[in-house]
Amino acid sequence: MYLIENAARFATLNELNQLFEKGNNSENFSSIVKIRETTLATLLQKLSVLTTIPEEELLINRKNPEDKRIKEIRIDPSFLRIK
Repeated sequence: MYLIENAARFATLNELNQLFEKGNNSENFSSIVKIRETTLATLLQKLSVLTTIPEEELLINRKNPEDKRIKEIRIDPSFLRIK
């Protein structure tokens, strides 16, 4: 839902980490990243099966223009239709 709500812009992977942090932040960074990656992979698999669009075509990946160390993603706008 977060990626759909922010489909007009690229979201950093660190932004997505915040979605998986527990309220008390007891999770360590590597646990949060693992949860994020597993959830994202599962979501892409399900969307791919439902839409028959290959997983690699559902998201657009890029490096941040100012800081090349930061990876950003967004839902491909051609995937979304507004009714």
